[in-house]
Amino acid sequence: MKKYINFLILFIFALAGVYAQSVAEDELKSVGDRSGEIVFENYVGPVTEFSTREEIRGIGAFLASTEGIEVTWGNKYQLIRSYEPDIPEGLDSDILILLPDAGVDHIRNLRFILSSYLQTTFDYSLSNADVLAEFITYYNAVYYKDMDHFSSRYKPGVLNHISSSNAGLSTHYSEWAGKSRILIPLKSADKTVLSSLDTPESSVALDTSVISAPEVVEEMQKEEDKALDSRREMVEIREEDLDEKQEVLNEEKEEVIVKEAIVTEKLEEKKEELEEAEPDSLEEKIIQEEVKQLEEEKAVVEEEKKQIEEVQKEIEKEQQEVVEMREEIAKDENILLQEETGSGGTVLSSEAVTEPEGFWFILVDKSGDPASYGSLWKVTRDGIPLKQSELNSIRGTLYLENSEGILVIAGKNDEQTRVNALILDKETLEIVKESKTEIYPGSSIWTDGKNLFMITRNNQDWSVGQYSQSLELLQLSDLKVHPDTGLVFVEDRILVQSLTEGVKALSASSLKELQITE
Repeated sequence: MKKYINFLILFIFALAGVYAQSVAEDELKSVGDRSGEIVFENYVGPVTEFSTREEIRGIGAFLASTEGIEVTWGNKYQLIRSYEPDIPEGLDSDILILLPDAGVDHIRNLRFILSSYLQTTFDYSLSNADVLAEFITYYNAVYYKDMDHFSSRYKPGVLNHISSSNAGLSTHYSEWAGKSRILIPLKSADKTVLSSLDTPESSVALDTSVISAPEVVEEMQKEEDKALDSRREMVEIREEDLDEKQEVLNEEKEEVIVKEAIVTEKLEEKKEELEEAEPDSLEEKIIQEEVKQLEEEKAVVEEEKKQIEEVQKEIEKEQQEVVEMREEIAKDENILLQEETGSGGTVLSSEAVTEPEGFWFILVDKSGDPASYGSLWKVTRDGIPLKQSELNSIRGTLYLENSEGILVIAGKNDEQTRVNALILDKETLEIVKESKTEIYPGSSIWTDGKNLFMITRNNQDWSVGQYSQSLELLQLSDLKVHPDTGLVFVEDRILVQSLTEGVKALSASSLKELQITE
């Protein structure tokens, strides 16, 4: 069982502005009515190096390992704590800054970092931290670049670290590094969030009623399995939390009853003594002062009773919410069961179904430099989609269809990924072949009918690469070319723009620079 300090002492400390923080679930709750708009676009493309889950979580643990207001990991991730206890209005925040060199490009991995940070900093269990990390990413995506929202909710110190160009989290991975700053809203511990202040790590209790608000559950229900496993787990977590809160509250009720009885009895005794005291005597003045002090103590007890009553109402409200969650889970279980049992009721015709004539089209999803990001679609003549590639990092809008499949250029350049030429299967649109060399993201794909030509990495520069139809590099020009050059095929030669000397001619067969004689 989590440690909780006495409600009464905690309330007094909260009024005094005790430095004890918890994740501000009240702020996170507001994501519910807008989260349905959020679909995270992760990088799908060539990868040169994989990081394990433990390595990724290690980033979050490191960001939480150093006490202070600013921690940086490898010039890629930075964690800033903005805490202003002297300002009563507004939210404080931990801010996870994705620096320009950050390599994270999948929402799963970003949540691993957040989860590990929350687990280490606030002493959450792994499962609780995972749930909260997921919700924080939705929250930040909903309000991405919405400075009107952040300005109305957060304290000045937080606002000093964000702007309309980076506040929150983009839904597209290409706008994470250098362009997103994730806010983890914080608030000082108060009577509604129990916190243990008698240990150095100051463990925090999560208000699970917020992260499982009806609006959030409604969004989870849109998943194919209606997120039943996660919702069942959340119900169990909330029930455990409520049992602990109720147990602590019952102890506080007993303490207040005892305190009230003692103060009332003493007050009655002193009032009797006051009646017997000689008027205007020193004794009367002393007793009057004691009566005044006891009346003040009684007022404090009355206020404590009021606070306990408010907490009891909150617990009862949460208990009703949990009951409703269980009812919704039961309904969804029945719906899925009916769908499973009813799936065999209709027999489809065994006659072959002819797929409509389709046309390949690269649909741009996000702007990029020097070329956009997109995915390969097959559509009808009216633009109706028939299939779509999982690959979503195709650069530009050019493709080439050959006997091997659909040739595209895809990927992004950082420490763990690069841009390659890929061949996609025409039926499944899955990657079946990949070049072993790096291709310029803005390169076109040229062909002389037999071979392929693309702008290819040559150490720190770019050259013309000649490839087989299956993406084997056959030869590479010695001449360094401008990466955005065009290629013009003229009989036995290829005209290109060199890196420094204008247009040059290459041999179409050897890619050697042709020496022009006067």
